[in-house]
Formats: sequence, structure tokens, C-alpha cells
Amino acid sequence: MKRILILGATALLAVSAIACTDASAIGGGGTATTPPGVSVGEPTPNGGGTPPASPDGSMDTKIVIAPTLEAEIQSGAAGSGQYSLRVVSEIGDGCHQFERVDVTRDGDVIDVTVLRTTPAHPEVVVCTMLYQTHEETVSLGDDFESGHEYTVTVNDGERTLTFVAS
Repeated sequence: MKRILILGATALLAVSAIACTDASAIGGGGTATTPPGVSVGEPTPNGGGTPPASPDGSMDTKIVIAPTLEAEIQSGAAGSGQYSLRVVSEIGDGCHQFERVDVTRDGDVIDVTVLRTTPAHPEVVVCTMLYQTHEETVSLGDDFESGHEYTVTVNDGERTLTFVAS
């Protein structure tokens, strides 16, 4: 029993020593998670091992287009002339969040852009590996000419749908 305890303690010490070794000391010179301008073992410019933060203390993010998984045009009650778009987008891992859906119209073309936030400095962020999607239904309006065909493009042509107004 004593021999097992000594072996276990030795193994634990060996693993701890390896985990605490500076990557540059073993020829690595750093890792992919090291921010630019910071050597391994040094704190990041904001004083900790975290990505640079906004003044309110939150993680810096940027807004990007969210890939769409589904898109479907829905019509309102008969004769209402109202149309909407149900869109399912990929949010990604725990570092990404749904931001918004922008809708613009130019004549018979309706452009829909689905946006999410992503870390501005992904090289220094650890994210949960939780795959997320987001479903949103957005109004396309009610100003449509009956019998006329309209085109809805999602995320700059990632998906294109058409409908004839009734």
C-alpha cells in the first residue's frame, strides 16, 4: 500500500512539473494561444491571462455574419399581405452569441443579414464546446403588390428564396 502511495505521489509530481514548464524552455517558443507581443509566462497587457476587455470589463467582440441552416418564408393571415422569414442560424460555441437580424428592401428584393458576435481575440479565449443555434422570425413587411414576385436573399446570397404576394 505504501509503495502505491509513493508511486502515485511521484506520478502527480511529474505531471505537475510538466504542466508548469515554460513552453519556450522545451523549444516551443510559445503556443497558438499566446497573444501577439506577449512571451509565454508573461501576463497579457491587461494584467491577466485573459483577452483584452472593454471598459465595462466584458470580453472584446466583433460582429460577423452567422451561417444560416434554414430559411422559410411565412405568410400572415389570408389577405393580410404580411410576410415574415423564419431563419435558423449557427451561433457556434460558447464564445459566440446571436446579435440581430437586419432587413432592408430595395423594390422587389429583400436582403436579410443574420449577425452574431465572436471574440475579437480568439487566440486568447477558451470557449465551451457547446454547439448553439438560434431561431428567429422577422417581419418582411406588408407592402407587397398582389401577384408580384419578390426575392429574399439571406446573408449576401447564402440562401435565396422567392414568393408571389397574394
